[in-house]
Parts: sequence; structure tokens; C-alpha cells
Amino acid sequence: MFILLAVGIGLAAGIGAVELAGLMSLAFNYCFIALWVSAYGEREGMKRYLEDCGPAGEPVAAPARPHKHSADLADAGPQ
Repeated sequence: MFILLAVGIGLAAGIGAVELAGLMSLAFNYCFIALWVSAYGEREGMKRYLEDCGPAGEPVAAPARPHKHSADLADAGPQ
């Protein structure tokens, strides 16, 4: 996806449609920021940047995300 977008932006800029290239770049950046802020696809323990370490230097585990109760999942069955 990144390669196709880079080719599209490059072609748009190459044919003189700088406005289109800028718009494509801004749209991609806003989408990427929205996905990053919403933590789309994140699993427990995936974040490794700015890792917190305990007093002995061992990494401290990230707090678990709250999970839905089984009663909530039973109510959300196929409709």
C-alpha cells in the first residue's frame, strides 16, 4: 500500500498535479494518524517503545486491556 501510494503521489507530482499529490499525501497521513491513535490491530504487549523498566532493569509488563464479559458476548450473537 505504501509503495502504491508513493507511486501515485510521484506520478501526480510528475504530471504537474501538485495539488492532487498534496491532497493524497494529507489524506494518507490523516488516515495513518487515525489508525495509530485508535491502536487498530494492537495486541497485548506489542508496544515496545518507551518501555518502562523496574529497579533491577527488568521490563515491566503493560497493563492488560479490559475484556468484555462472556455475558456481553452472548447478547451480541448473530442477528
